[in-house]
Amino acid sequence: MKKSIVALAVLSSVAGTAFAQSSVTLFGVMDVAARYTKAGGQTLSSLASDGQLSSRLGVRGVEDLGGGMKANFWLESALAVDNGVAGDQTTSPTKLWNRRSTVGLTGDFGEIRLGRDKTSERNLVDEFDVFGGLGLGDVTKLYSAMGAPVAFGSNNRTDNEVRYFLPNNLGGFYGSVDVAAGEGTVGQKSYGGRFGYKQGPLHVSAAAQVIYLQNNGPKFGQGSVAGTYDFGIVKAGVMLTELKTNGRKETVWTINGSIPVGDSGTIKLSYSDANANTAAENAKAAYDANLISAQFVYKLSKRTQLYTTVSKIDNKGAGKFALNSSPAVYAGGGSGGFEVGMTHSF
Repeated sequence: MKKSIVALAVLSSVAGTAFAQSSVTLFGVMDVAARYTKAGGQTLSSLASDGQLSSRLGVRGVEDLGGGMKANFWLESALAVDNGVAGDQTTSPTKLWNRRSTVGLTGDFGEIRLGRDKTSERNLVDEFDVFGGLGLGDVTKLYSAMGAPVAFGSNNRTDNEVRYFLPNNLGGFYGSVDVAAGEGTVGQKSYGGRFGYKQGPLHVSAAAQVIYLQNNGPKFGQGSVAGTYDFGIVKAGVMLTELKTNGRKETVWTINGSIPVGDSGTIKLSYSDANANTAAENAKAAYDANLISAQFVYKLSKRTQLYTTVSKIDNKGAGKFALNSSPAVYAGGGSGGFEVGMTHSF
């Protein structure tokens, strides 16, 4: 009897150790805003998700394999707080884990990640845009596919992706490369990479992505260089993005800043200017435009924030760039709006 008790105690101890080496976490963000937009003489009032952060629901886990190596998984679904829809319902088949579905290994060598994930190029854009590529200040609303026959979201996340990250002990230097197999689907085959340096107040980075429009035909390319410097009273940044296909080119440059206000507030300011070359304009694929945005965020706690945003796009020529949730824009017209929202993370 005593031997059985001792054996049970040993097994319980071993099981407890194994469990301590593994973890699974449920996490999420709820972000919703009351939004008002105006364009082409029309107005639209709406309740919209993702004004400041992307609403999401996810589960992630890690297992310590020993010897400095760990296995991990990550499943993450978009969540429209305004109507309760989860995942991406616009694709066929629809995607539940549309934001991320990966499994990977980490160690002294860095990380290998397999599945659906962000691209290296889009990671840079989202990080250096003070609005994170979201809400009314989203800089990517000035980005154009310039008539390329590809789903523009392919430069954001890709299916069938293999991605490698450099180890994080390189004295501030970091990087990643990614390759996505098209598996016979036009616009899904791509490759890209990102490298940067982040140490103290300085952060600089460069990235690029190439999407195959056909297996052996023309390509769509997007590249960015960006940098920020934290002066304490303001974190100032600049970003330059170039998009190219079939001789058509659009260049978008951005200057922005993030200003702390007391212990709980932050003011975010951004100005972006898009310039299309003659080939893009002649093809009626892209035109010049600019975007100016401002946002104030107030932290009620570590997990809950209130925010308000105001933005305006001015198009040139026959351009029709529009803010999120905007009514249809007349050629050469404007698109403006403001929102008041709340974010809660768990």
